[in-house]
Amino acid sequence: MKKTSKYPVKCSDTNEIVYNYDQYIQTEHFKNLKKKYNESGLSKLCQKCNNNISYDFYHRTYKRLGHEYLIDIIPLCKNCHEESKNIFNIRKKGKKKILRKLLYPYCFDPTRMAKEELNKFLEIPPKSRGCVLSQYFSAQTKGLHASQQWINQQVANVCKWIRNENMQSQKNIKNVTFDMEDLV
Repeated sequence: MKKTSKYPVKCSDTNEIVYNYDQYIQTEHFKNLKKKYNESGLSKLCQKCNNNISYDFYHRTYKRLGHEYLIDIIPLCKNCHEESKNIFNIRKKGKKKILRKLLYPYCFDPTRMAKEELNKFLEIPPKSRGCVLSQYFSAQTKGLHASQQWINQQVANVCKWIRNENMQSQKNIKNVTFDMEDLV
């Protein structure tokens, strides 16, 4: 049973008053919200594993409890919902630590990556680099609750690495040119 300082909550469309989360998910308001979501064009697939088996709704935020937007809830299959509860029902300080552990394998680190993958990064045109890399890291961490700030940091790390690689290759070209002039 979740209790926060938000209780009691008055549901905006049904005027129901609830005193805890267990009561809240039994309200007509929440049933209507789920029905609206199912009738909307929003994805009905589990947002973590992309299964379309039966799903629960997971609140992305509790800030608007009782008057949520449709985007405040996401569908998760039963397994992923339970897994998310286990991960995110930890003290707030513990959440960051767990997220760091979960996201670590997806952090940009050229020493852990295959040469082919690094070459793909180098081939991205500079004008579209930020957008492409942002999509890449978003797709890699889908379902892990990676913040936009974390994704932007990874994009910045890749761009910095690309600049360093380009500078190294230009230095090598200058050195080769200089050596050839000495030979003439």
